[in-house]
Amino acid sequence: MPKWTLWSIVLLGLAASIWAIITQERRLTILAGPVVAPTGTHDLQSSFTIKPPPFFENPILTWKISLQSHGSAGACLLADASALDPALASPKDPSECEKGLPTQTGVNANDTWAAYYLGGQCWIRGLGSKYCVKSGTDNGGLPWANGTYGVPLKGTVNADDMYAEMKRRGARGKFSINWMTYACLNPVNPSKRSEDILTCGGVPPPPEPLHRQGPITTLP
Repeated sequence: MPKWTLWSIVLLGLAASIWAIITQERRLTILAGPVVAPTGTHDLQSSFTIKPPPFFENPILTWKISLQSHGSAGACLLADASALDPALASPKDPSECEKGLPTQTGVNANDTWAAYYLGGQCWIRGLGSKYCVKSGTDNGGLPWANGTYGVPLKGTVNADDMYAEMKRRGARGKFSINWMTYACLNPVNPSKRSEDILTCGGVPPPPEPLHRQGPITTLP
């Protein structure tokens, strides 16, 4: 590696560190773990990790998978509806994924089922208060420190309602569900710091949040 290239990387990293100290911001990335069923039943759990990016391993890639953040983040467990619901086998646009969602609500009117259009497929999520962990509601409204956090934070989440929903949608016999953890890291909002603690839902102001998908796990 030419000396000037190495020095460029060192100087860029030093400049970023100094800027982070001055602004009290950090460049962070988020990772989504696999969904597992530790007891072999419908009791599921997963995790997400917040950490500084491995800058010196691949500076260019690191810049694409990280952003300036205070650590406001969250993750949800999603189920692949396209694999089991014939009506959603080949969705043509995101709005189709919202068809047929249960109208059940949870702890408040905004705690509902939700749909996601990812990779040309429809994924659905049960009640957010059950299938998600977010800094705005599960960490006292504070950003997360660097580390790994469970989804749910402790124990497991029973997904019987999701298996019943897939059966209602057309799944037959003894079927399995493709599960995935969908994690999101909020960027620093330069115009309004108080919004940094908000979750990643809705239409955020620029810059866009960082979304990461975990590996797909098939569970009966």
